[in-house]
Amino acid sequence: NLGTGTIADDDAAPTVTIANGAPNPATEASGAKIAFTVALSAALGEDLLLTYSTVNGTAVAGSDFQGVSNASAKIVAGSTSTAIWINVYDDAVFEGPEAFTLQVASAKLASSGVALAVTNNSGTGNIADNDPVPTVAVASGAPSPQTEGAGARIGFTVALSAAASENVVLTYNTVNGTAVAGTDFAGVSGGQAMIAAGSTSTTIWIDLLNDTVIENSEAFTLQLASAKLASRGTVLSITSPTAVGNIADDDILSATVAVADGTLNPQTEGVGAKIGFAVSL
Repeated sequence: NLGTGTIADDDAAPTVTIANGAPNPATEASGAKIAFTVALSAALGEDLLLTYSTVNGTAVAGSDFQGVSNASAKIVAGSTSTAIWINVYDDAVFEGPEAFTLQVASAKLASSGVALAVTNNSGTGNIADNDPVPTVAVASGAPSPQTEGAGARIGFTVALSAAASENVVLTYNTVNGTAVAGTDFAGVSGGQAMIAAGSTSTTIWIDLLNDTVIENSEAFTLQLASAKLASRGTVLSITSPTAVGNIADDDILSATVAVADGTLNPQTEGVGAKIGFAVSL
């Protein structure tokens, strides 16, 4: 005859924790990824099923890393941990350190469905940028030349060598040349412009003044004084700080020249005799 012996377990139910991602930080690059280790306080006799999601922080899913929602992982029977891997994207945007969170939503036994307590349900993944600090350059004004007239202006394009993740604040001045501020164009001192986050250029416009003076082609200079990141204050190098704006005159030379008949008329020939011709505008 056979008898059944029943054994009751005296071990407390294990708990689940997730550690911060490693490496910390992970530098963005092709193939870069971050591992989050999910651990049990003690091994189990059956598999443990985990559900998890990523949560945006300063790093954003789809731009900086591969986001997931309600994904599954497993700690196999007899083991005490598993690693969840999140891919990091390599973009071409200059940015500061960024971070996101991986959050464990649930942990339960595969066969019995018993839920285990998750005592630490989130880990942080840190990402370091691999892009160099962008540089700034200003191009010559366009059109070149611009003909003076009502509403005429010259645009100077200021460009970044690569986009930044935050606004770039520019300060600039105009500098007289053969064209003079207040007479030929609207001068600017300590002007500000901005290249928006994610963009690589902006245009600075300088208004021309329409005078009635007949003059040759003239020019002035736009000079970049500084360029820096709006939030972090990082100063950017300006590789081409000045650009020329050329102005063409729109005034027409309308005066005519006339010469009158000579006087005296007639003039009697003789020593010292002469005839004068009056020339007038």
